[in-house]
Amino acid sequence: MPLAVRLTAPWTYIRMHHGARDVGYDDDELKLWAKRIRKFRDQGANVYVYFNNDFEAYAIRNAERLCEMMD
Repeated sequence: MPLAVRLTAPWTYIRMHHGARDVGYDDDELKLWAKRIRKFRDQGANVYVYFNNDFEAYAIRNAERLCEMMD
C-alpha cells in the first residue's frame, strides 16, 4: 500500500523503526525522507525525527546520516 505523506499541522513527528530491507535505512531511503523533511520545513513546520532501530546502533548511524543529508 503506498504511503501518503502530507503535512496536516504546524509540526510533524516521524518515527523511523526499520528500513525496507533490514533494520537500518539505506541512503536511498534516507534521501527520500530528507526530501520530505525539507518540504515540511519549507512550509514552516517543525520536524521531529526519532530513530527506534536500536539493533547494532543503526539508530545512531542512520540519524547522523540523515543529518548529513539535511545540510
